[in-house]
Amino acid sequence: MEKQIKENSDEMPGGSGKTRSCMRCGLIFHYTGSGHLICPNCREADMKDFDRVREYLYDHQKSNIAEISEGTGVSVDIIESFLKGGRMEIPNDSDVFIRCERCNKEIRSGRFCASCAAELTAEMKQALNFDKAQIGVEPERKGKMHYKKREK
Repeated sequence: MEKQIKENSDEMPGGSGKTRSCMRCGLIFHYTGSGHLICPNCREADMKDFDRVREYLYDHQKSNIAEISEGTGVSVDIIESFLKGGRMEIPNDSDVFIRCERCNKEIRSGRFCASCAAELTAEMKQALNFDKAQIGVEPERKGKMHYKKREK
């Protein structure tokens, strides 16, 4: 089944957040604004999959993705998502790595190598045309909450 809605700007009744389509199963769910875009059912399955992979790696540290998948029953795509999400890292002495999505350089985890990430950041700043006036000052977080006086 084709994934339906990526984002719906309509607020869910009775609370904050928006409806989203789960990246893993396609189910539409109430997204609270934190974490990955996966529904509660898939989030639980994701945690179980991650735990199985982690436990497997304790005893089989030199395994490649295909061996991990076969040994745990967790799909290669899910294991790659753990690597791309930075939740797992390939050891330095491995023969096989994942690749930067931009330049194809070998990387241990994530989506981009350090140089591509720096270039993308610079390109984004340039595209957004930031100047100092657009960068907000962070509050000092001192004192207690108070109410502003109403203007009459």
